[in-house]
Amino acid sequence: MHRRRIAARVASVLTVFACTAAFSGCANKPVSPLDQFATAQKTKIVEASFFDDANFIFSAAAYIPTLDDLASLKQAWFEFGNSFPESSAISNVETETKKGPGQAVIVALFMTEYENADLRNKSMGWAVGPAPVTITELAERDVPLRTLMPIKNDWARYYLLTYPKDKFGNETAPRTLIVSNRISKVELKLAR
Repeated sequence: MHRRRIAARVASVLTVFACTAAFSGCANKPVSPLDQFATAQKTKIVEASFFDDANFIFSAAAYIPTLDDLASLKQAWFEFGNSFPESSAISNVETETKKGPGQAVIVALFMTEYENADLRNKSMGWAVGPAPVTITELAERDVPLRTLMPIKNDWARYYLLTYPKDKFGNETAPRTLIVSNRISKVELKLAR
C-alpha cells in the first residue's frame, strides 16, 4: 500500500514536470511576424461598447490607417513566408490613404443582430460624426484586413469612411469619432 502511494506521488510529480516542460517549450517559440504586427496594431485601435443596464447594445472600433502600417503589413506577410494575398479591402484602404493623412478611417461595428450592424442603414438610426463623405462596407472575411485592424470581436462588420483632406490628419484637428444609433452612442478618441 505504501509503495502504491509513493508510485502515485512519483507519477504525479513526473506528470507535472512533463506538463511544465511542454508548456515552457511553447512559451519559447518564436512569434510570427504577422502576430507581432497584429500586436503592434492593437495599440492604434480604439474600441468602445454601449450597454443599457446589463444589456449589450453594440460595440465599435476605429483606426486611422497609414501608408507605413500598410507597408508593414505587407512586409510581415512576406516575412511570414507567404506572398501578399489579393485583398479588395486593403486595395480600397490603400487608395484612400494615399489621398492624404486622416482622410480614411476604418470602423468595425458589432451588434448581436448582425444584419442591423450596417452603418449605411439610416432606417436603423445609424450616424457617424463627423459625417463622412462616403461609407463603404469592406469584405468581412478579409484576412489581411482583420490583420491590419485586429479587434476583440471576430463577427464585426468593417467600413471604410472617407473624409475631406486633413479632417483627422491635422495635428490640431479633433480626433473624436462618434458612432450612434437611435438609442445609444459611443465616442472613439482616435490615436494620434
